Amino acid sequence: MSSLRRFVPRPVRRLARRAFPASPPAPGLGNPPIEYPEDVADTDALRELLRDTDLFGASAVAEADDYIAHALERFRVTMALLPPIRAGARVLELGSNPYLLTRLLLARGLDVTCANWFGETPEAFGARGAQMVRGPRSGWVHEFEFDHFNVETDRFPYDDSSFDLVLCCEILEHLPTDPTRMLVEIHRVLTKPDGAVLVTTPNATRLENLLRMTSGRNVYEKLSGYGVYGRHNREYTVGELRDLLTAAGFAVEDAFARDLQPPLCDLGALAPLVTTAERGENLFALAHAVGDERWPYPEWLYQSRQAMRRIVRPDLVVGVNDDLQSAGFHEESEGPATRRWTGPGGVRVDLEPPAGAARLVIHGAAPPAGAGQGVRLSARWDEEERSWEIPCDGAAFVVEAQIAPLGAGLVEIHLETDRTWLPASGDGGAGDGGGEDRRRGVAIERVAIER
Repeated sequence: MSSLRRFVPRPVRRLARRAFPASPPAPGLGNPPIEYPEDVADTDALRELLRDTDLFGASAVAEADDYIAHALERFRVTMALLPPIRAGARVLELGSNPYLLTRLLLARGLDVTCANWFGETPEAFGARGAQMVRGPRSGWVHEFEFDHFNVETDRFPYDDSSFDLVLCCEILEHLPTDPTRMLVEIHRVLTKPDGAVLVTTPNATRLENLLRMTSGRNVYEKLSGYGVYGRHNREYTVGELRDLLTAAGFAVEDAFARDLQPPLCDLGALAPLVTTAERGENLFALAHAVGDERWPYPEWLYQSRQAMRRIVRPDLVVGVNDDLQSAGFHEESEGPATRRWTGPGGVRVDLEPPAGAARLVIHGAAPPAGAGQGVRLSARWDEEERSWEIPCDGAAFVVEAQIAPLGAGLVEIHLETDRTWLPASGDGGAGDGGGEDRRRGVAIERVAIER
């Protein structure tokens, strides 16, 4: 999400620096060493280069300077983290405005596609837009064309595997409802397996927030005149960012917290009182898209998940779209799980059937031998029902049944077993392991209605 004038004032930071004399962070307490490439090595030269822009307007020089002063180190770290890609590589930059990072990418000879979102307003640009930017001092002129879409609600206007790199810088924290959808679309448009995403976002557990809380100040950001996307709606920790990327089908190469400005105080002095690891101001993560897109909606991030129910693919594949297209499964501790257990209340699965006669297919795993003689698995939809005997041998199974033609749209399949069992220590099988108190039926991997 991007706006023409959006920056975060730092009055608390300024006050805190006066109250707590700064000193270099102690070894092992964050701020990993960065080797800056030549084009961003000289901080002063880079600052002067980026200040040469009229995008903020002639009357907003102070705003531009404040924005650049705060973002300069983030730009340097971002450019240092770019994976080795060839000149001419295809790069998608989400939230490109005010095009400062864009200029650095273009200077490296990369083929940059810009994308922005300025909101649903009469002044909105439609599907495509352009902004003419000039350098008052140097006289340079460039028209930045961009695609205009909402990363939370819209399908990105690009084919699969269109880009070698996607930059998602300072966007994640602005998303109020569905950051997963953005990650799914990023995964889709990246080449596999080398396509990479670089994410930067503020650190929810940064030292500044700790100091705010200890002084009785509120850590939440102010409401914004730019609307819901103009503020930080949800910030993340290093672990959360890593977990969310992994669950969405990315292999995380690196994820860390790092200060962008001189530290507020000697972090080592706080060590006896608080956890000092990963207290840096901003998060950086580099990850590669692998496998298929996945739609994770973890409990640590989303509540009222039942209201997010929707069809994103015609079948149900556990570990891919089960958070959206099912209800009633046990939560599995190891994720992304490829099997999930049914329980005493059964499971609802949402499918999109093909036209005409079809068959219901269920892939799963049976209970272990210690669970008893066997269970009967039943599937109900509309006024029909099918059932199968599943032996308790721990083996994978596939059951299917011919079914009458179904109408277009969502079809609810209800899966139940005639009994459930309680794991004993050492039972094994799919799921969390033995020695727990969750009653189980069978483990499900995939459910589909196929021709």
